[in-house]
Amino acid sequence: MDIRVLRYFIAVAETKSVTAAAEALHITQPTLSRQFKELEDELGKKLFERGSRRITLTDAGELFYRRALMILELFNNTKAEIGAENDEVSGTISIAMGESPVLNFLAHNLTELKQKYPKLKFNIVSCNDDTVRYLLKTEVCDFGVMISASEIGLNEYSYLTLPLKNSWGVLVRPESPLYDKECVTTDDLKKVPLLFSSQSLRNEEFRSWLNAPTSKLNIVCTYNLPQNAYMLAEANLADMVCLKDCVNLKQNSQMKFIPLKPALEASGFLVWKEQRTPSKAATKFIENLRRVLNKE
Repeated sequence: MDIRVLRYFIAVAETKSVTAAAEALHITQPTLSRQFKELEDELGKKLFERGSRRITLTDAGELFYRRALMILELFNNTKAEIGAENDEVSGTISIAMGESPVLNFLAHNLTELKQKYPKLKFNIVSCNDDTVRYLLKTEVCDFGVMISASEIGLNEYSYLTLPLKNSWGVLVRPESPLYDKECVTTDDLKKVPLLFSSQSLRNEEFRSWLNAPTSKLNIVCTYNLPQNAYMLAEANLADMVCLKDCVNLKQNSQMKFIPLKPALEASGFLVWKEQRTPSKAATKFIENLRRVLNKE
């Protein structure tokens, strides 16, 4: 198996047609079909279901497609780094993170870095902390952003604490019994249906604040990314437990954010793999960020 075959596979997976992929790749259809037969033989798994009009991926094919994209991205980034001139900073910096105001802070740093090194590119992957750790472990991403210090394995990761505090609370509609409250307690949460971040259910600081088993709560839905949950809360499915400013409210929205009592804050941490030798681009990113943090 080589990189060329991965490119062929991705083309067919995305066009859902051997004919269309062969035309785009400028190779013959029999050649492409033979490559896939050899690939399936090598893996010992069927990757495609061939229908009369289109090709669909099997479960093994879906997995291989995701991994092929990762491998190809790593290959392209590595090739760019090796091919760069000695004093040139180029390539792609990949950051995995949840939907968070932390990006507002990082955005200024990335913009400054881009102005210094025009050949730099960036890739932001939206995900929860579990996926952040996976993408760091597999070295698909250079950096991750986490909001819980307890989630960071100090033996595995290096990290910088970002100058951003965010409050936990509840996003509610006027119909909610909590709407007129100035703050929300654990007892208050027990009285209403809730949309709950699956990440917060595993967050050590949040569980300590809750001081009660989650079975005592009426959690009607869990979520990974807050913007999706916000649409459910806006439709009055339930009140949404979340971080402040984690979503962009609609212009005429009547929803409001009510903080928890006692107050519970989350910090942002930029994390990278301890054992990994960072690329030149990643090193410049860390250096620039440290310089900015030392000024604050």
